[in-house]
Amino acid sequence: MIVKEGAKGLLAALCLVHPRVAIQRFWAHKSRNVLSYLRKVDHDAIKKDLQQIHHAPSLKEAQKALGRFSERWRGQCPKAVRFVIEDEEELLSFFKIKERSFWPKIRATKATKRRFREVRKRTRPMGVFSDRTSMERILSAVFTHENLRQGALKPFPALTHNSRHYPKCFPIDTSCNGSI
Repeated sequence: MIVKEGAKGLLAALCLVHPRVAIQRFWAHKSRNVLSYLRKVDHDAIKKDLQQIHHAPSLKEAQKALGRFSERWRGQCPKAVRFVIEDEEELLSFFKIKERSFWPKIRATKATKRRFREVRKRTRPMGVFSDRTSMERILSAVFTHENLRQGALKPFPALTHNSRHYPKCFPIDTSCNGSI
């Protein structure tokens, strides 16, 4: 699963490079965008309705909450409803993860943005990577460190600096000639 903001370029690249990977959109960003279509007096009510969707205990309950959201707001602001409905699959992807304790981390932007800040901090002084393997190793090291810090995952041995035979962990689909 890849968690992302609404960047269209990233989505296009993901479809080429990782066509079968589930995509999860950040709820905070989607909520802010939805609120921009509504009157300020409705903001608290719609926030509560959106929260019922993404804090639902199951995919089925989230879809029911989405239906209620659609019914309630379709007349007053069809654009806002359409804006949520069109991204339903990407907004509810996190329900595919069996371990429910990961759901809040997947829905939110804080942990992901922290990792990207850390990647920028570590790679900025380097300037240039010598090859693809060196880039993959630094990314792997940063993400592994952050995951371990949060108690989420153990590192993959093949992705550590001690690896003898480093695999291509991010294969490029040759049908697009490696260009993104």
